[in-house]
Amino acid sequence: MEYIYENRSRIAPSDFNTLRSTIDSCLDRALIIEFQKPEDLEGKNILLRNVIRELIVKILEMDERHAPFELKQLEQKVIIPFAIDDNRSVRLLGIIDRVDEHQGCLRVLDYKTGSVKSTEFNQVEELFNNVDKKEQFQALYYSMLINFKYTGRPVKVGLITLKEMKEGIKYVNKGEPIENEKMIEFEKELRKLILEILDPSVPFTQTDVE
Repeated sequence: MEYIYENRSRIAPSDFNTLRSTIDSCLDRALIIEFQKPEDLEGKNILLRNVIRELIVKILEMDERHAPFELKQLEQKVIIPFAIDDNRSVRLLGIIDRVDEHQGCLRVLDYKTGSVKSTEFNQVEELFNNVDKKEQFQALYYSMLINFKYTGRPVKVGLITLKEMKEGIKYVNKGEPIENEKMIEFEKELRKLILEILDPSVPFTQTDVE
């Protein structure tokens, strides 16, 4: 998807026939990273290539329904300084699949190859205590990074779950931009977690939840 959309900014409904015509060349370009020659694929890998191609077609169909939108960044590192106390700061890193602007709002979109049980949560604190909320944690983390980069812009976060493409984009926070209060609470909990990681008196121990 990065190759299909590279060197483009505003995507209109009229662009999608051209975009579809690039699927095979972009797919082979990606496969070369893992295989010397895509034409040498055999057996299961040929089937997997066909599956990937079909998923790309479905993503483009979904994007066509949401067009127009403006691409901001694709597979780009975002690094921000983050103060953890009065004297220390750390650098936070995220490699975000895609950020675009749709209907006046920034969207952070993350492609997921596995299933996602739910995108909702009640309290920000539970994202730090419940492994079943890892997708929501990642969503708010990415939202925070983009919030730092594009100060003052509303940010929505959505998951594109490849196993459940019929359901479309699964938005966190019921499709609404992440509220400022939640972002402040997330930063507070993240700061607390990093301080605990850096505290030599708190040992690293293996989980007791098998």
